Amino acid sequence: MLVSLLSVGCGLLYQAIFGLNLLALVVPVALVIMALGVLFPLCLGQALAPFTHLAGIANALVFSACWLCTAVVSFLASGLSSISAIPLLLMYAILLTTVALIFRFKR
Repeated sequence: MLVSLLSVGCGLLYQAIFGLNLLALVVPVALVIMALGVLFPLCLGQALAPFTHLAGIANALVFSACWLCTAVVSFLASGLSSISAIPLLLMYAILLTTVALIFRFKR
C-alpha cells in the first residue's frame, strides 16, 4: 500500500513539475494495479475464511460489494476533466488514502 501511495505522489509531483505527460499517469497507475493484484487475493481469502459453510453466499456478497464500489468509482471518474491527468491521480491518491486509513483504524 505504501508503494501505491508513493507512486501516486511521485506521479502528481512529476505532473506538476513537467506538465502533462503520459508517463506521469501510466507508471503510477501500473504500480497501483500490480499492488492490488497482489493484495486482492489475500484480502479475499481473509474475508471468506470465517464462512467455510456459507462460501457461495459469502463470495457473492464480497464480489457484489466489489462491483458496487467499482461502479461508484467509475461513475465519479467519468466526470473528471480529461485535459490533465492530475484529477485522476488525485482521485487515486484520495482512494488509496481512504483505504490506508480504513486498514489502519479497523484493528
